[in-house]
Amino acid sequence: MLKARKKITKKEIKKDPFLESLYSIKTYIDHNKQKIIQISIGVILAVVVIIFLNNKRITQSEAAETALGEALVNLTIGDIDNGLLMLELLVDDYSGSRSAQRGLYFLGKNYYEKKDYLTAKSYLNDFLDDPSDDFHASAFMILAEIEKNDLNTESAIDYYKKAIKYATTDLQKIQLQINLTKYYLEAGYINDAKSMLEVISKPLNQPIKVQNEIDEIIGRIDRAISDEQ
Repeated sequence: MLKARKKITKKEIKKDPFLESLYSIKTYIDHNKQKIIQISIGVILAVVVIIFLNNKRITQSEAAETALGEALVNLTIGDIDNGLLMLELLVDDYSGSRSAQRGLYFLGKNYYEKKDYLTAKSYLNDFLDDPSDDFHASAFMILAEIEKNDLNTESAIDYYKKAIKYATTDLQKIQLQINLTKYYLEAGYINDAKSMLEVISKPLNQPIKVQNEIDEIIGRIDRAISDEQ
């Protein structure tokens, strides 16, 4: 014969830890419905705003990349004035973006090629404020050439050294070291040129072009030493 099931009283429910927890949660929800709804709406709105801003950032980044590409195409085909104008608009409209930062570099580079050294320096120095290392070696190399043209020997040497520091490949690094060695010779810093020659002569199996430049430097140093004697 089946036994009658025992009824669970409220008192017994309250003694059950799990059921007590459920009861406490329900009670809290019942008493704080409005507050919970407001918090939930706030969280949803925050998520929507974050998604919107992220999508906007991605869209702006893509637009900036497109603008940079179009400007570089104009520069490549020789439409320099329009290319520079497009780069200036890019820098103004998408300030802070990666593409705008690169735009500063290309503005500096092209103004240097136009021999507008003052404008070139301004753009390149703004570009170098960026913490990334993209094009930094090239930017410092251009600044070194500007200082060299202005006969600022020590400043030019400093920029050459910074360019070497930011070289991104071994080949770029040794080419920059060669450039500095040649400049030492031009400036009459023979001992510094000899020290740099020791550095650039260490790596073996250099490309033929690099080795030819090193051989040329050796000849120039030998002639300079002979002239001093």
